Amino acid sequence: MAFTDPMVLPADLLLIPVAELADEVRAQLECDDQDYALTRPLARTPSKIVDAQAAALLKEFRSPKTIARAVVDFSRACKADAKQTLEDAWPLLENLLQSRLLVPADSDAANRILPSFRLGDRLAGHEVIQCIHMVEDSELYQVRADGDHVAVLKMARPNSGQDVRYAFARETALLRLLDGRVNPALLEAGVEQEMPYLLTAWCPGVDAVTAAAELRQQGNEDGRRGLVALCSAILDAYAHLHSQDVIHSDIHPHNILVDADGAIKLIDYGFARLDRPDSEMAYAPRVGIGFFYEPEFAEAFLSHATPPLSSKQSEQYALASLLYLLLTGTHYLDFSLEREEMLRQIAHGDPLPFTSRGLSPWPEVEQVLSRALSKAPADRFPSVADFAAALRQAVPADRASLPAAPGEAAEPSRAAGKLRTYEPDDRLLDDVLLRLEPSSTLFTSGLPNAPTGSINMGAAGIAYTLYRIAFVRQSARLLSLADLWCAKALREIDQDTAFSNVEMDLTPAIVGRISPYHTQSGVFAVQALVSHAQGDLMTQEAAVGAFVVAAGAPCDGLDLTLGRSGTLLGCSLLLDTVPSQGWKDDSPLLQLGHSVMKGIWEQIDAYAPIPECPELRNLGIAHGWGGLLYATLRWHHSSGAALPGAIQERLHQLAGCAEPIGRGTRWPWELGQPSPDGGYGYMPGWCNGTAGYVYLWTLAHRTFGDEAYLQLAEQATWNAWEEQPEIDNLCCGLAGRAYALLNLYKHTGERAWLERARELAHRAVVSERSPEMPPHSLYKGEIGIALLVADLANPEGAAMPFFEEEGWPGPEASPCSDGQASCDTPNCPGCADAGRK
Repeated sequence: MAFTDPMVLPADLLLIPVAELADEVRAQLECDDQDYALTRPLARTPSKIVDAQAAALLKEFRSPKTIARAVVDFSRACKADAKQTLEDAWPLLENLLQSRLLVPADSDAANRILPSFRLGDRLAGHEVIQCIHMVEDSELYQVRADGDHVAVLKMARPNSGQDVRYAFARETALLRLLDGRVNPALLEAGVEQEMPYLLTAWCPGVDAVTAAAELRQQGNEDGRRGLVALCSAILDAYAHLHSQDVIHSDIHPHNILVDADGAIKLIDYGFARLDRPDSEMAYAPRVGIGFFYEPEFAEAFLSHATPPLSSKQSEQYALASLLYLLLTGTHYLDFSLEREEMLRQIAHGDPLPFTSRGLSPWPEVEQVLSRALSKAPADRFPSVADFAAALRQAVPADRASLPAAPGEAAEPSRAAGKLRTYEPDDRLLDDVLLRLEPSSTLFTSGLPNAPTGSINMGAAGIAYTLYRIAFVRQSARLLSLADLWCAKALREIDQDTAFSNVEMDLTPAIVGRISPYHTQSGVFAVQALVSHAQGDLMTQEAAVGAFVVAAGAPCDGLDLTLGRSGTLLGCSLLLDTVPSQGWKDDSPLLQLGHSVMKGIWEQIDAYAPIPECPELRNLGIAHGWGGLLYATLRWHHSSGAALPGAIQERLHQLAGCAEPIGRGTRWPWELGQPSPDGGYGYMPGWCNGTAGYVYLWTLAHRTFGDEAYLQLAEQATWNAWEEQPEIDNLCCGLAGRAYALLNLYKHTGERAWLERARELAHRAVVSERSPEMPPHSLYKGEIGIALLVADLANPEGAAMPFFEEEGWPGPEASPCSDGQASCDTPNCPGCADAGRK
C-alpha cells in the first residue's frame, strides 16, 4: 500500500453518535456526548471512540480518497491548516490502517463481510445448508456431509493471513489429539480453493449464557439446582480438557455449548495450546474476550510486557468470572468498555458481592468464586477439578439454593414445585371476556373488520373461544355466550364480508370454498361443537349435516388451512363428539372423511419423495406435508380408518428434511426457495414452523410407538422454545408456540415444558400488537392469546384451537390382532374402532 493509494472505510463500518447509544453502554465508556463510536460488525477489531472532529475527517473516506486528498478536503471545509490537521490526525489514521478499519479502496477488505457460500453450494464436497457464524477471517457453515449427516465446516476466508492458517493447523492437530468427550469430533481437514478448512461433528446446544438465563428465570429450586449443575458441568469439562494437557485459551460463553440434557461441548480450538514444553503446539497467541482475562495478563499489558501464555491457572480465573456471570446474570465487576481501564479493573478490582447485583448473599458460593478469582495464581485452587469439587461441596445437590432477588422468596408461586403466575395475563383474559359480552359494542355493533364470520378472523372464532373457555371453567354462562356468538356468525353467513377481505388477500380465489378456517363450513363446525357441549344433539346433528354439505364441495387444494386436509381435520374434530353408538346421520360424516382421505392419498401417492417433489414444496402444518400427515393420523384416531400404506415412509422423508439448530431441530418453510440471506426461510410458529411439527411427531409416537418420533417431537419443541421472533399471535407467534410446548407436556408429563409454555404465553400477552391484525381474531389477535391464558389454568385439557384433539371420548385406535395400528378387516376383534368401519 502506497501513501498515494485511494483509501476507504469498509462498506459495513459504522460511525454511531455516542448520544444514540443505550444508557447502560454509555455508562461503560469514557466519552462525551459529542463523540462517536467506530465499529465494524463481524470484525475482530475492538470498537473505538473518536471525537466529533475525527469522525468528520473519517467521513471523507466514505468514498475512495488518498489520505492527502481527504485531509485537504476536510481542512478546506472547516477552514483549518491542512498540514496541522494531518499531523494531529496521523496517530489515529495510522491506528486505523493497522486495524484494517481504513483500507485500500480496491481490496476485498473494503467490502461488507458476507458469507462466501450460499445454500446448495458445494464446499469441500459437502452441501451448504447455512452460514452459522462468520468473522472477518473465518466462517462456519452447517453442511450436509456423507450419508446425510449434518456437520460443521470451518473455513478461512480469502486474504485472511498466515496467522489464520497457523490457527487452523493448530486446531486440526489438537482435535486429532483429544478424545472427543468434551470437544467436537474431527471428521476431515484439508484445503479448498487454497483456503484451509476442517469438518467437525455437529454439536447440538445453546451457549452457556442462554442456558443459564433460562434456569435463573425459573426462579424455583429446580432452576437453582440446574444452575449449580450447569456450572459444575462446565468446570468438569475444562478439568477433562486440562487432564489431556490442552489449554483452551479462549473462554467465553459462546464457546461452551449446553445440550438438552445439560452435557457440555467446548468448541473453537484455534488459539488453544498443548501444555507440554517439548510440543510444537506449546505456543499460541493470546486472544479472547476482555471480561475473562486474568490479572497476570492485565498487568503485563499495562506494563507493556510480553503477555504470559495461557495456563490452567489463568483458565481457572476465566472460568470463575464466567460462573459469576452465569449465576448472577452480570459480570463480577462493573467493567469499563475502555480497554486500558478494563484491564486496570481486572488487575486490581475485587469481585462485587452478590448483594450488589440485587441478590441475597450466598457466602458459600461467593467464597469459592472469590478464591478462584484471586489475583495471585498461587492463591487459586490447585486445579479446575479442585474448583469443581469445592463448588459441589459448598452447594450439595440436595440443598441447592441460589439467592433470590429481593422479595422473590416471599412469592409462593416461585417456590419449589410451584408454577409462576402472571397478573397481566389474567387481566388480558378478563378484558377480552368483558369485550365479548352481549352488551359490548363488539357484539351490538358488529365486528369492525371483515371477514366477520370465519373461525380464523370472525364471529365463529369468538364463539369457539368462548366454548373452549366455558369448557375450562365449567361455565354454563360462557357456553350460552358462545352460542350467541355462533348464532351471530350464522346470521351473517351469506354476507359478502363474512369470509372475505381483499386488503388481507382473503378472497374466494385464495381461501377456496371448503376451508373450515375461512369459509362457512367452519361456522357449522363450531355450531356442532357448541351444541354438543350443551347436550343439544338435534342441533348438533343438523350442524354436522350442514358442515358435510359445505365441506364436501369440489376442491383441488391439499393443504390443511385452505384445502382438503382441513376438511379431514374438521371431520375428525366433529366425529370425536359423536356418541359412541353413532346416530342415524353420522354416516355422511364418515363417508366424507373416508372419501377425502382416499382422494388425498391417491394424489400424493403419485408424488416423488418429499425432498424431490415439485408439486408440494411446503413442508409445514398449515400449507404443506406436515398438515397432510397430521390430518391423516387424526382421522385414523377418530374414525378407525386404516392408515395409508405409505404414511410411515412419508413421515420418514419429512423427518429427513430436518436440520439441527441449537438444542433442537427445525424444518425449512419451503424446499427450493432460498431466502435473501442465501438460506432457507425458517420460523418457529405453528403455521409454517417447528411448533406445528410438535403435534405431528407426538401423534406419530402415540400411533406407532417409535421412540424416534418422540425424539423428533422433543427437538421440534426445543426450537419452538428457543427462537427469538416475538410475534404474539396463535398462527405464527408466541401463543401457537406455547400450545406446542403444552402438547409435549401433556405427552411426556415433563413439567419444565409447562413452565416454558407459561413463559411464552406471558411474552405473547405483553408483546406489542400488530396494528394490521384485528384484535378480535382467534388466530391473529388477542382472542387466541386470551384462550391460551384460560387453557393454562387446566393445562392437561389444553388444545390448540380447532386443530388439536379436544379430549372428547372418541374411539381411540389401537393395535389389532395382527399387530397393525388398524386393519381393513370388518369388525376385527383386535380393533377398538371396529364399530365405525
